[in-house]
Amino acid sequence: MKWYYIVLIVIGIILVLFLFLEYILALILYKKSFTRVSPKENEEDLYNSLKTLNPWTKFIPSIIDNKKILESLPYQRITITSFDGLKLQGYYYENPSKSDTYVISIHGYRGQCFQDGAIVNPFLKKDGYNFLYIDLRGHNNSEGSYIGFGIPDHQDLIQWINYLDKLINGKGNIFIHGISMGAATSLLIVDKDLPKSVKGIIADSGFISPIEEIKHVISSNFHIPTFPLIYFIKIVVHHKAHYYIDECSTLDTVKNSKLPICFIHGDKDNFVPTRFTYLNYEACTSFKEIHIYQGVGHALSQLNYPNEYRKMFNDFINKYK
Repeated sequence: MKWYYIVLIVIGIILVLFLFLEYILALILYKKSFTRVSPKENEEDLYNSLKTLNPWTKFIPSIIDNKKILESLPYQRITITSFDGLKLQGYYYENPSKSDTYVISIHGYRGQCFQDGAIVNPFLKKDGYNFLYIDLRGHNNSEGSYIGFGIPDHQDLIQWINYLDKLINGKGNIFIHGISMGAATSLLIVDKDLPKSVKGIIADSGFISPIEEIKHVISSNFHIPTFPLIYFIKIVVHHKAHYYIDECSTLDTVKNSKLPICFIHGDKDNFVPTRFTYLNYEACTSFKEIHIYQGVGHALSQLNYPNEYRKMFNDFINKYK
């Protein structure tokens, strides 16, 4: 056998082994990043979860206190069925002030509604809002074996909106407040035909698409090339979770937005790059505003600037309700 045939065979074997290893790595990353984790329902679990995440550590006491307050409030537990048959959980708080304004609050990646509510909007009751916290599929008390990264979740969100709109007989003002993955989820519905009661979106630290966020995490956290790994991840996710990580982008929805949007981000966010919010803001064609908080990491704007964040939140709602 001539030498160059041997070289081609060796190269072919190496290539096959390389692709096989990439596929195995995609399976590992799917299990690590896309499958649900056990609910962290008590204070000790919450503390252990957050104390490993700098710069969250210094905010743990206030998060735990806010979480306790939210969980102690009287609420109605609600269950709806998703388009694909999952039981999804929500928690509805009716404000004693008989407000006509309602906030649907959406937590982030591997979060849960009480925890993330304690982080981004613990002031809702004090400021007179009715609010609906929801557990996304694959999180906390909602069913689902995988995390949707906003793709199936935005369809679930539309169902929650329709539920709330029916509950209030279409009379009132509904705003959506999402953090991180919840922000991306909320931005994926802005071009849809929604009930007239929906008045605006507040999107805190959202990404533009699952594939772009995953590519960022792979390169910045794992320090490995995204090509061709990202294509194997795409195949694995579609096979196991039945959606494509590149099938939706907020850049496509905000350019046809029918709702005013308040964009929020910290300028030191290493998990979801701040540039994603700038890109969303630039692409948005509806009424919009942007707030970039200085020296702030991922989803920490309210904790670092509580008074400014609360005023921004209330000003936006009062402007568009």
